[in-house]
Amino acid sequence: KQWYQRRVRGLKAVLVFCGDESYHIRLAALGAMAYLTIDVEICKGVVNIGSFEEIVKELICVEDPGLRHRLFVMLQNMIASDKSVAEKIINTTIFECLLALMQVPNQPPGMKSALTHCMEAAKHWGLIEKNPGDMVYAVDSAQ
Repeated sequence: KQWYQRRVRGLKAVLVFCGDESYHIRLAALGAMAYLTIDVEICKGVVNIGSFEEIVKELICVEDPGLRHRLFVMLQNMIASDKSVAEKIINTTIFECLLALMQVPNQPPGMKSALTHCMEAAKHWGLIEKNPGDMVYAVDSAQ
């Protein structure tokens, strides 16, 4: 249990650094989070950090391609990691932002790919579907 609490404290610290004012600290922290979220248990811990949604929403608004790409890879890893993690993300405004960004033309290839993988992972878990108009929409989780 102590090991888990230390791990969560460390994740909180890295996540807080993702929202730091310094560009280089944010870049490094997001790179670390993109790498760390390969682990399912880390993904489960991250979505339970209280400031997760706020920090991610702030970062989605940042126009810098390097920061945004790292963020999308982190979210891609998290949505693909576990259905419960994906559900938590999909039930926030984070997912609405991702849906909106899917419609933006001329996204850099790496970011478009990561966004596409986010949607594919959500479809894999049965959390979203495609409609005939080729727009993605969320499935009611009460079904």
